[in-house]
Amino acid sequence: MPARSGHAAAGRSTELLVYGGQTDPPSTQEPVWRFDPITGFWSVGYDWETGRRTGHSVGILGNNLYIVGGSQTDPKAFVQQADLDLLFIADFSTSGPFTPTLRTEQATAFAPLNDFIIIAGGQAITTTATMSDVWQLDVASHTWTRLPDLPQKLTYAKAAAYYESAARPAEPGAFPN
Repeated sequence: MPARSGHAAAGRSTELLVYGGQTDPPSTQEPVWRFDPITGFWSVGYDWETGRRTGHSVGILGNNLYIVGGSQTDPKAFVQQADLDLLFIADFSTSGPFTPTLRTEQATAFAPLNDFIIIAGGQAITTTATMSDVWQLDVASHTWTRLPDLPQKLTYAKAAAYYESAARPAEPGAFPN
């Protein structure tokens, strides 16, 4: 994998997927790179025509890689969905009366137990203003819901996985299984 900055990564079973970022010299298209920790080798995992993004987040829900936000050389949707089994990528259309401002460098959490993507803060693409708003995307219904704002503006935060279990609350300091 060529050296890069501004990329994002997500893991699934026995692979790490790295998408986007900026290389030197810059390229206009970037594949999804795959790292196999068993063999220790990098390879081109998926070669989709997606343009190059920086400052975005990626996460896996089910068999889909979601690409959220970021600056783009070839503008695509704010969210893209890539089916890792069918090797197909498409813009993820959303509906509803309200949608978040297009942004880069947002904090993003992927909630695999309930198929939600949560974004917080970031930098507006059009105005470069730092934001404090929080949004939840319900992947099943393709709808955004505005959540309470952060107490302060936030940018340059990284992605996380969020697990919630109604069956058994986590003990203080412990992580749910």
